[in-house]
Amino acid sequence: MHRHLKKRLVWAAPFAAAMMMSWPAPAQETAEDRPRLIEVPDLAPQERFRQCLQQAERSPVAALIDAERWETDGGGNLARECAATALASNGEEDEAARRFETLARDLAEIDGDYAAGLFREAGRLWLRADVPQRAVFALEAAGEIAEPDPQLLVERARARQALDDDEGALADLQEATDLAPDRPDLLALRASAFQRLNRPDAAIDDLTQAIELGGDLAELTLERGIVRARQGDSAGARRDFQAVLDEAPDSVSAEIARREISLLEEPG
Repeated sequence: MHRHLKKRLVWAAPFAAAMMMSWPAPAQETAEDRPRLIEVPDLAPQERFRQCLQQAERSPVAALIDAERWETDGGGNLARECAATALASNGEEDEAARRFETLARDLAEIDGDYAAGLFREAGRLWLRADVPQRAVFALEAAGEIAEPDPQLLVERARARQALDDDEGALADLQEATDLAPDRPDLLALRASAFQRLNRPDAAIDDLTQAIELGGDLAELTLERGIVRARQGDSAGARRDFQAVLDEAPDSVSAEIARREISLLEEPG
């Protein structure tokens, strides 16, 4: 019933600001130090959920306590989701991922799209927790119940890459580019996958197409020049590096291009 509200709110809650916070030590806690809980006895579930997510951003420990109290009082899935969000905000990625996964499984047959979003969040958190295999499982579960989505495939490709599964990552990126063939960012990612698999010609083709589609000219041309230099195509590499200098002479890409040109000029 509250699906759309939840979709708008839960994925927007930023986690980075709370990463440096730590759980309080109960033995040292004074009355003044105790987390300030949300006093919401008369709020509708949607509003309490919204406030809980806001609290998760500002004070994740307090939000977790409140969400678990709310769940005990019958808050159901909204309370469970807010508790997982609070854990993530506090840097407890692995426990948060477990809770998102559990909630996603419980909701998969009720609301597939929403459950897929929960699985995706679990996948992101598993990857942040350096558990890429679990990230792949969660993102595969999302893909089984969600509509085809290039960004989901990109996330899964990154998880596979973290497992050194370059062939699997390339397969996901291939599917992503099939769904969105005019996106230069996807072509650039696929080019990187081709490079990891020692397929430079395919990487150059993707980078060239990404440039033609209006991608970042300096960055993509620099990357193509580096691939050409590794192939031994010094003339082609030099043209690309010079094009970077002409396009964005004061950029970081230009600094790298100058260094690459100097390497081409070194004897031997």
